[in-house]
Amino acid sequence: GSDVTMADAHGRLCIHLAAYYGDKNLNSLIGATCIDIQDSLGRTPLMLAASQGQLEAVDLLVKNGE
Repeated sequence: GSDVTMADAHGRLCIHLAAYYGDKNLNSLIGATCIDIQDSLGRTPLMLAASQGQLEAVDLLVKNGE
């Protein structure tokens, strides 16, 4: 498996990318990492999901405490 806490050059974790793209694995990442973590520009997974219209991801993040 991959290290879900490893950040890319922009400070984004797997949870940021899953939220941005509305990936089906977002639910499993929520339990594995902090859901309100910010990237290098201060954006949380919720902010990224909302910016892309990923309504299911937004709902999932809100329900899990974002």
